[in-house]
Amino acid sequence: MTYDFHGTWERFTGHNSPLYQGSNDEGDLIYFNTDFAMRYWRDNGTPVEKLRMGFATYGRTFRLTSADTSVGAPASGPASAGTYTREAGFWSYYEICGFLEGTTLQWIEDQKVPYATKNGEWVGFDTKKSFETKVLLRLYWSWPSSGRLIWMTLLDSSVIRGTIL
Repeated sequence: MTYDFHGTWERFTGHNSPLYQGSNDEGDLIYFNTDFAMRYWRDNGTPVEKLRMGFATYGRTFRLTSADTSVGAPASGPASAGTYTREAGFWSYYEICGFLEGTTLQWIEDQKVPYATKNGEWVGFDTKKSFETKVLLRLYWSWPSSGRLIWMTLLDSSVIRGTIL
């Protein structure tokens, strides 16, 4: 899996599917990224044609406990439940789009993924830009025969419209 690396089981914010290790990652957290996961399986003998890079069409949310809004900021649990998913800590892409109104998208440069905050809530998710970066990484690795997995298309209204984020 190349998503669900971070979530409300932790007491700090973290992106659901970072491409690379974060500059502040320590201990086991250095392994919680797409780049490491794909390389780990390849380097331990998994045939490249059986590898699938996951693309999540949802985000993981957190309730902030301080004014710090960065990745790694202290959190007390999930943000409010989504209107449609009705699950705290988990928002569909279309719920995230609603959240983005009136806020600024932030970019985690070292992990190549976005997040946003508003009213003490934090959400990490993917966009067209972060998906494109992940696809380019696959091609850079010369893994054209490895596949992709989108989880899950019902959580992304852009798939229905024929666009991708």
